[in-house]
Amino acid sequence: MTDLRPAVEALNAGTPQTAAAIARSVLAGRPGDPAALQVLGAASLALGDTASAVDALSALAAARPADPVAGCNLGLALRAHGDDAGAEKVLERATALPGARAEAWFELGMLRLAAGRPAAARACFDAVKDHPRLGAEAAENAAHCRRFGDPLPSPAAAAPLVSVVIPCFNHGAFVEEAVNSALEQGYRNVEVVVVEGGSTDGTSAEAVRRLSHSRVRTLFRTAPTPAGDNRNHGIAAARGKYVCCLDADDRLAPDCLEKAVFWLEELGYDIVGFGAQEFGGGARRRNFKRNPTTADLLAANEFVISAVHRRTLWQRSGGFVDFDRSAGLVHEDWNYWLRLMALGARAANLTWERLALVRNHEGARQSLDPAHLPKAEQIAIMRAANRDVLPGA
Repeated sequence: MTDLRPAVEALNAGTPQTAAAIARSVLAGRPGDPAALQVLGAASLALGDTASAVDALSALAAARPADPVAGCNLGLALRAHGDDAGAEKVLERATALPGARAEAWFELGMLRLAAGRPAAARACFDAVKDHPRLGAEAAENAAHCRRFGDPLPSPAAAAPLVSVVIPCFNHGAFVEEAVNSALEQGYRNVEVVVVEGGSTDGTSAEAVRRLSHSRVRTLFRTAPTPAGDNRNHGIAAARGKYVCCLDADDRLAPDCLEKAVFWLEELGYDIVGFGAQEFGGGARRRNFKRNPTTADLLAANEFVISAVHRRTLWQRSGGFVDFDRSAGLVHEDWNYWLRLMALGARAANLTWERLALVRNHEGARQSLDPAHLPKAEQIAIMRAANRDVLPGA
């Protein structure tokens, strides 16, 4: 009879392939073994095999209908598999059982929040606001739900000014859409600073000159200028307490700034980001870590460029840095966020919100440009550039 202890050890050691193989071997001899089903479900999730995870955890939940842990785990697997409706039903049942896990309440809240049902989500978060591990995040999410019910509230009269800085280089065909997405925010105390970066296409500079609005200012560079320098130029001229750097070919969702300012002002964050949604030819979505750390930024960029942040952070950091491109490209926005985090910024991403709308240029994303250096080389360059603020760099 196969012992499951090696499978558990393999799972804990980060080798889910081994754990799954052992669990399947056990199940071949002991069909329906609860422990083996649990291990197989967890290993399958770690491998990204959500279908196998759902199969294993469905069998476990069917065998143990009164077990809130089994129900919670099945709900998590269904959500990972993209079956939000099924996940909600399972999690609702799990939270109704004696001994319901805090994770079930929390995940049910996240499902309802992502579905645009803040009142229902709030009740779930309030149920676990005192949990030692999940409580702080649940309390913040509950505060968000209280603030952003349906309909959205009007901004307070003393709402701080947000400066949306839009660098435009050869994107004149789209810049008006970007500007309008900032001006049409539910949050009204917004100024827009457009920096024409010395475009070479013969049309973009004129498109920027045609922009005319009392809340829009335009600045012109005399020669082609990199994106980071253009952002710095715009932020230097900005007057807002908070800054949002929006690329000229992208847009902001209408409630983006309202929600960001709440988290900045009321919950005390320094950087507030959100998920990204492609438009104009693609449907790719991107999420980021809920509360990224400096260590996370040394592994990957965990913010969309339009994350809203305190202007004082930009001042402390020295701003964006455009690296020497002769040997290959380094993501200047990634480096900027890394430096802000190393300076002690407190950050949150609204993981359930896709408030950054990113244009897909028929699959030609700059982030996939082969001219960019390999990730490890970019990280090494950024470590060196930020050695003054990175511990042990």
